Amino acid sequence: MKQTHFDYIVLGGGISGLAISLELQSRGEEVSLIEKSDKAGGVLQSIYNDDCYWDRAAHTLAVDLELLTFFQRFNIEDLLVEPSTVAKNRQIVVNDEIHNISNHPGKILTAKFLSSGAKVNLLKELFKKPVKIPNPTVREFFEYHFGKEITENIISAVFSGIYSGDIEKMEMKAVMGNIFQMEQESGSLIRGLMKQKDKTQKRKIYGIKGGMEHMNRTLSAQLSNLELGNEVLEIRKVDDVFYLRTAKGERTCKQLISCLPAYNLSNIIFKSHQELSVNLDEIQYNPMILIHVAFDQSSVAEELNAFGFLCSQYESPVLKGAIYNSSLFPSRANGNLVSYTIFMKPKAKWLDNKERLDREVDKVLGQFQKLTKINGAPIHKEMTIWKQGIPQFNKPYESLKFQLIKQAESIPGFTLSGSYISGVSVPDCIKYNLRLASQLVKK
Repeated sequence: MKQTHFDYIVLGGGISGLAISLELQSRGEEVSLIEKSDKAGGVLQSIYNDDCYWDRAAHTLAVDLELLTFFQRFNIEDLLVEPSTVAKNRQIVVNDEIHNISNHPGKILTAKFLSSGAKVNLLKELFKKPVKIPNPTVREFFEYHFGKEITENIISAVFSGIYSGDIEKMEMKAVMGNIFQMEQESGSLIRGLMKQKDKTQKRKIYGIKGGMEHMNRTLSAQLSNLELGNEVLEIRKVDDVFYLRTAKGERTCKQLISCLPAYNLSNIIFKSHQELSVNLDEIQYNPMILIHVAFDQSSVAEELNAFGFLCSQYESPVLKGAIYNSSLFPSRANGNLVSYTIFMKPKAKWLDNKERLDREVDKVLGQFQKLTKINGAPIHKEMTIWKQGIPQFNKPYESLKFQLIKQAESIPGFTLSGSYISGVSVPDCIKYNLRLASQLVKK
């Protein structure tokens, strides 16, 4: 007879759910992971054909010692692949042209796309005092430090690449709380970062051999209790036991951890915990489309020797950037093919109108080809649509997050996790959930 009661049940088999389930299991806890779809990994999926493969979300991981240790423990280390040396070259689009960009302030001073006034502002930043706005947006924070031009051309491009969001709405404390705190202590960001340079844990960029989906399969295969293709429909608590009504029958547990997206959890708990459900609905998720393409090498007029490029929200409201897949990882495209992933932020109304969406995708593809000087039609073209892709940490996110955690804590045995709590990067999701598992076991 199939076991239906566990000490811990984890909802949602994305990377957060996988990480916390594996960590709890490794500490001797009895845990079951329930995932609605037929495979674990959440958005970390890959797409394959005979010639190429692409990742459908994150393409690389910034691996520090903590993350490397996790990968060693759970048999992922051998899947780590270093990108080619061009990965250190980063690019942004300014005035419809691709420009190389350095993360070193001294080298930014030589950037041709910046005016002399912007470069003077960069030098003046060394003497800045902490920002006086109590809870600044990302734009307010960086414009105070570097001025309008650098904020609109560089800062916005970086945040577009991470969040596909709006720096005029994002809360600085929510997206870069450690940088905000450092600035409050040191004033100048440049000086503060230079002081922290030797203290900061070194990180190295890797891809996953066979794509992120290979990592998910390897991790999920190590779980003793993984329920795929089962949807949780309702949650109620009686005394100290959680009762989960699922598509495959009732499940019970003493400790319940949600790694579901906020909107999914909200639907499940609306009847039992309406106030928490309403607050979860306050979290906005932006849509994202990835266009996966491959061209014949002969179509590429100029070799693209970089990681990829980013576009600021002021440069391009729809095209957000691109990754040069086969430049980073040559094995991801066979023969004479070169492959790329293009990121676009669609308007919500396009998603329900296929004809309009196809036109907008073609526009973005044309914009990409014009920027990169690639001619002709792609040999392969695939598309990934995330209707609710990336959680937005817009003001007043920190107070909302605090309220959500407090509301969850008022339900003994219930814990919130997921990217809207931990941060959106894969390393953030993994490391947050490793620490969370440790805290839960100590309780």
